[in-house]
Amino acid sequence: MFSSNGSLESWIEGKSTQKRLNEHCIEYKPPSKDTGSITSCFLETSPEPFVIRLKRSENLFPGDDFRAICEVDGKDIGFSIWRADRLEYEWKAVWERRDGDLYQSSLKFDTLATTDDPSKVDISVRDLENIGTIVITLTRGTTRTSRKRNEIELFNRVKGKAMENQGFLSSVGTTESVKGEEWQPVFYDFTPSGSGIPYHQFVFKYRPARVLKFLGLIDQGHSSLSSRSYAYQTANIPLFLPASSSDEESSASTSAKGTQDVGSKNSNSEDDRNEYESSQVLVKQSPTESLTNPESDGRNTFRRRYSLRPSRKRTYVDEEQL
Repeated sequence: MFSSNGSLESWIEGKSTQKRLNEHCIEYKPPSKDTGSITSCFLETSPEPFVIRLKRSENLFPGDDFRAICEVDGKDIGFSIWRADRLEYEWKAVWERRDGDLYQSSLKFDTLATTDDPSKVDISVRDLENIGTIVITLTRGTTRTSRKRNEIELFNRVKGKAMENQGFLSSVGTTESVKGEEWQPVFYDFTPSGSGIPYHQFVFKYRPARVLKFLGLIDQGHSSLSSRSYAYQTANIPLFLPASSSDEESSASTSAKGTQDVGSKNSNSEDDRNEYESSQVLVKQSPTESLTNPESDGRNTFRRRYSLRPSRKRTYVDEEQL
């Protein structure tokens, strides 16, 4: 799916087939005083390991980097510096540690552990609120000289059991783990542009196809095409976002990791928004889909605003040094 002006794109594809996963009910929320613009969709899951990809226009803020934060089920998989000279970026694997050994693993959609006994439900409320989401937050800025650090940040998938839900809840786990050598991350200082508000956010709400069909988000006998085949339309449709999260520190990991804010430039933050004049929601959808959200039944829907957490230290691996 794209940002409103088409200058940014994010998608998820199978690692071996390189086939994009289907996106449904794509919605766009323009920026506000406190948040950047957001593109959201329901993602149809696939059984094979997947890769998360980003692409930018060569004319989008030439010379500026992006801090790319990727969170899966509310868990950081990497605070990465997307360099200005790279038009594409990807998360292909995460780092895990088992019995003291370091492993590089692929991401894969998986079932969530459940139980019929309420006394055995031990999944945290925060994890339950964020389960089923992949959120990518992009903040424009610049980076400074790196310095060495010692820790490697690891991916910690959602743990614990939820109540039996007939497969309606899914999570992301790991597979294809390969034992790796210890390496030393590199630390970068990141300076956000303007007010430091993220420029854009992509929100994937992943569900199995049968769940999307049950919810009426796709036709029973029809699997809709990917977002690239849809035309933009305008409609006042509520945007469903993951629940706000606290300022609590969480783990992160991937082959490239994040940064620490060191301040904001004194530039006008309105320059970041000159492409967004519309106050309506832009929607990409197939001709057979309704302009009302099937879950809302025409009623007002509660909106949650995703809480961004700037000024956190994260490590980053300069891939050119590996």
